[in-house]
Amino acid sequence: MIVEDHEFAYARPEAPARGFLDPPISERFAEIMAPTLVLIGNSEMPVLIEQGQAMARTIPGAQLKMIDGAGHIANMEQPAAFVSAVLEWLRAH
Repeated sequence: MIVEDHEFAYARPEAPARGFLDPPISERFAEIMAPTLVLIGNSEMPVLIEQGQAMARTIPGAQLKMIDGAGHIANMEQPAAFVSAVLEWLRAH
């Protein structure tokens, strides 16, 4: 359900970035009970950084990690930092 909504949100040309936090998706973040890591590149578009920060604040217990020198595809732009952040988080959980 969330994946379908997520894809639909980005398919709307009038608001590709803003759509991610439009209802009903953002209203359901608080329902996530699984440990969650939100990774954002610090060179990402400001609106997407804000959305990631809002997501991390809304998901109970979520952890936010910024990846230095990365934009939208942090795993490809800074692979070592991305893997390090994921492994550190996995070890803690």
